[in-house]
Amino acid sequence: MLQPTPELLTRLSEPWIAAYSAGKDSTTMIAYIECLRRSGWIDVASPLAVQSDTGVEDQSLMAVSRRFRKVLGKSGWVFKMVRPKISERLYTQILGRGLPPIHPGIRNFRWCSRSTKKDPMGRFRRKFGNLLTLTGLRWGESDQRDAKLVKAGCQAGGECGVPDPDNRTYSPIINWSTCMVIDWLNGIVDRETHDLMADVFEVTRELAAVYGFRTGQPTFSEWGEAEVQASRFGCRGCPAIGAEAEAPRSVVNRNGKDSPLNEIYAVWHEAREPHSRIKKYKFSRKQGKFVWMLGCLRMDARKRLFDRIMDIQVRAGVRLVTPAEEKFIRQCWERKVYPRGYSEADESTEMPDVPMPLFEGEANASEIMPWQSHLPSQSANADE
Repeated sequence: MLQPTPELLTRLSEPWIAAYSAGKDSTTMIAYIECLRRSGWIDVASPLAVQSDTGVEDQSLMAVSRRFRKVLGKSGWVFKMVRPKISERLYTQILGRGLPPIHPGIRNFRWCSRSTKKDPMGRFRRKFGNLLTLTGLRWGESDQRDAKLVKAGCQAGGECGVPDPDNRTYSPIINWSTCMVIDWLNGIVDRETHDLMADVFEVTRELAAVYGFRTGQPTFSEWGEAEVQASRFGCRGCPAIGAEAEAPRSVVNRNGKDSPLNEIYAVWHEAREPHSRIKKYKFSRKQGKFVWMLGCLRMDARKRLFDRIMDIQVRAGVRLVTPAEEKFIRQCWERKVYPRGYSEADESTEMPDVPMPLFEGEANASEIMPWQSHLPSQSANADE
């Protein structure tokens, strides 16, 4: 098996909690920790992991996750499931509060990951004090590989909801390559480790099959890792994995060619269009000048797109928006809730009839996150 480093053993001797997203990296991290337990390298009677259920998780991942949690539960693991508040959920943020769907080209931490996963999991972890948080974050062993990973983003599947790196977070698989992760999930290890972890690998192989990893030619670097592609995952209808009106091919393969769920991407595509957005002439710190920017969703766009989502929900027979979330969304409309820096008065903003750059920028999501004070009442479990 992969021998733990002295640093890893030292960090794991502290009280810790694992952040689990059900994706390939956090699953690998937890399975590796379990291997260290079974091998006698660490002694933790009841390891604790926390997972956030957004309410619209990809069902193929969640099915494997349930089996994974059941197997590890027999070995003493305790998994705690948390949910985001109604105001933090994907469809209430976009259709109620008016935040534009995240674009796949955004490489900084996505507001939807922070809102639906990181923040709910963070609230749970803080109940236990300043525990060390274990994550599945992976970086390379060189600046060149780090730059490659940052540029590649989630090409081979990303890790959503992990805490921001600091001295209270630690990844046991920080230097694992993607190929190492694939081998581990498939149980391609030495015989002793395979026998020790047979029940776990039986489940993780299912996860590897869901991702459908494809390994191509090696990178140009002599010691570089082979190029790897895989299905991309997120919430059901995740806007971060497709910018076009047509659903990504991997999504169509999972949903089925004729599934109404594929139409969600056409909704997000329209939500990003200029006619669905409020325009503002704002100073761009990046460009050092005033430019026209696309901001939050117009109120009429929110209502129009909500009707399309609800139609998709009915035809697909799959819950996307709960009754409590629908109530919250409609209350946002009634109270004329807009993200920070926007108001109903901005709906009437018109482009001037003079030559000038057209939409040179797009407002950063962090600049238009709504204040909490004027929102309808909310609860993390209001619809449960």
